[in-house]
Amino acid sequence: MVLETKSGLEGAVIGGGHSVAASRLDAQRSVAGWVSEQMGGLSYLFYIRDLVSLSISLSLPQYPFCFTVSLQLT
Repeated sequence: MVLETKSGLEGAVIGGGHSVAASRLDAQRSVAGWVSEQMGGLSYLFYIRDLVSLSISLSLPQYPFCFTVSLQLT
């Protein structure tokens, strides 16, 4: 679900960079613009990317054997 959100936001940035820039500028002019940018703009994309990175780093220790298993058949 988080990866889908990340993908959608990245697609929006690629397809509508001018809208993203306008949102960032509006965030500097009003509280409502700031809130809107935090909840759906570039700041939100950065938050989602951090969340994905965190979830990946937290899930790696659960399976340490996947990286260190070596079998010796004799």
